[in-house]
Amino acid sequence: MLSGGLVFSSGIDYNYNTSGNPGLFLKGYYNVNKRFLITPSLTVFNRNVKEEFYFKLTNYMFHFDIDAQYGLIKEDQIVFFAFTGINTTTIISRYKVLENVGQDQIDNASTIKPGINLGGGIKMYINKTADALLSAKYTAGGFSQFIISLGVIYHLDGNNRKGW
Repeated sequence: MLSGGLVFSSGIDYNYNTSGNPGLFLKGYYNVNKRFLITPSLTVFNRNVKEEFYFKLTNYMFHFDIDAQYGLIKEDQIVFFAFTGINTTTIISRYKVLENVGQDQIDNASTIKPGINLGGGIKMYINKTADALLSAKYTAGGFSQFIISLGVIYHLDGNNRKGW
């Protein structure tokens, strides 16, 4: 299974600028058993640009997560799940002088900080090859934030009704 979609973050302040919204995520699924999955994911957020007449500051943010997901409740068309895992958040900040006015420059900077994810979500049946996905998580750590994801899960084998 693979999924992808949009991500909306509460944002992070870094190097006198914030992170951008929305983002795009791509997630893979590894079935441990019928209810337990390992889900690595990569999220790329929209860049955020702060521009004045004499400088331009651009922040880029990326997430890499590995989560353990457990199915809690399954009804006919809906599955509720919870997950927890680890996160690494990378922020790259680039400063460009547009006109020298004697101001102190902000340095280019980048950092990677770990975090812990805790969240839950819902999968809704669309057809034999796809499910809709809505999830929310809190990432606690150096860059704490709240994140909402909305996407589609694609079942590569074409049969998503064989689960528990």
